[in-house]
Amino acid sequence: MAQSSKVINGVEYSQLATKYGQLLKSLKGSTAYMFDALNIVATLNEVEPTRDLIIPFDNVYQQQAGLLSSGNQFFEVVRALNSHVLTRARTNANLPYSNINSWFADQEIDGFNVQFPKEWADMSKLVGQNVDDFIV
Repeated sequence: MAQSSKVINGVEYSQLATKYGQLLKSLKGSTAYMFDALNIVATLNEVEPTRDLIIPFDNVYQQQAGLLSSGNQFFEVVRALNSHVLTRARTNANLPYSNINSWFADQEIDGFNVQFPKEWADMSKLVGQNVDDFIV
């Protein structure tokens, strides 16, 4: 199928989806460092440093862990990228695609091994735009 200049191609989509999937995965892993820091504060030998530091360290840990567990801060990007494809891409019959998987299956990738990260697929599902996390 001929690629329209009005829509990104499958390789570009995959690259963007992968970057954001990796970003979310990396940030979720960072909460372990925050928890470790909180644990150090909680086990300090002196009462005053613990009393001064425990609430701010716990607040940051709780806020970040809650925020990152849902991925909500990335939903705007997920919706925008998927909506871009579904709004602008057309089948050979000049009809809009009903989902990302159908569009992606029609992309000519030229041997490019593509896999959507599970995090991207999960976020897409949460915004109502299912994307399979499989290799095409």
